[in-house]
Amino acid sequence: MKSPVFALRAIAVVTVFAVAANFNSVTTVGAQGQREAAQQEKEQRNAEREQSKQEQRAQKTEEKQQRAEEKQQRAEEKQQQKAVKLEEKQLKACEKREAAIQRKMTQIADRSERQLAVFTKISERTQAFYKEKGRTVANYDALIMELEAKKIDAETAVEAVRSSSTTFTCEGEDPKGVVAGFKESLQTQNMVLKEYKTAVKNLIVAVKSAQSTAKNSDDTTDTKTENESSETTGDQE
Repeated sequence: MKSPVFALRAIAVVTVFAVAANFNSVTTVGAQGQREAAQQEKEQRNAEREQSKQEQRAQKTEEKQQRAEEKQQRAEEKQQQKAVKLEEKQLKACEKREAAIQRKMTQIADRSERQLAVFTKISERTQAFYKEKGRTVANYDALIMELEAKKIDAETAVEAVRSSSTTFTCEGEDPKGVVAGFKESLQTQNMVLKEYKTAVKNLIVAVKSAQSTAKNSDDTTDTKTENESSETTGDQE
């Protein structure tokens, strides 16, 4: 039978081993927890540094964009100032020529109206002559229809040129546009006046042709009458 002392020693040894085991376990758990905590802290610091870098990059990008916008704004303001100065110079240059431009446009419009009046007068005289002489032109009605159509076109075009010539002013919203519109109207007018002139010329040619034919016919009739009269006189003798 073992003595009580031996039993106590055995219990003490077991207890020591148990305590040591528990200590080692606690130490191992504590070290692992420390490592995990250190890792988490490291990751957090890395995340904070990355976030800080991103914020710095974003701030630099924003500052760069802001500087670019400010530069663009300064360039636009400079361009606007330059444009204003240019407009002022152009306005002054335009004002120096305004009276001459208006006078020239008015003279062109007056000349166009005179041309229209001349063509119309010639047309009316030709038609009056045709009726007075009682000649016959096969396509006379067609010539008159063409003539009247071209006359209407010419009158419309001349009126457009007149209207354009009275709207020019350097203080207007678009003086260059007014001049361009006047030139366009003038081109159209010149074209239709030429067509009207051609229509009048065609009428004159047709009427003259009818007159020449009638004259030749009259001369032939007179000659035949004279010959017949001579023959009659000779027979009487």
